[in-house]
Amino acid sequence: MPEATQLELDFGPEFAKPEIDINPGHYLELMDRLAVQADIIHNYIYEHPLTDLLPEVNAKVEVALTNLYDAYQLVGSEEYKLNKSI
Repeated sequence: MPEATQLELDFGPEFAKPEIDINPGHYLELMDRLAVQADIIHNYIYEHPLTDLLPEVNAKVEVALTNLYDAYQLVGSEEYKLNKSI
């Protein structure tokens, strides 16, 4: 049994995170959400003209995008392994 969250400890078991049965569609759903967020960050933050003028901001946005792209690849890899075993 997983450890209780702070919400459960403070307010009771009705605030427990529900158990969710993961199915193959969850992988594609998460990949889609990661791609949408990466697209938004790229188009509206990374491509913003001020981002080029602020090197520290640019670097952090690049890290965020890299992490989103990496997460997308990891989920895709897990989805591939799942489909290969079916």
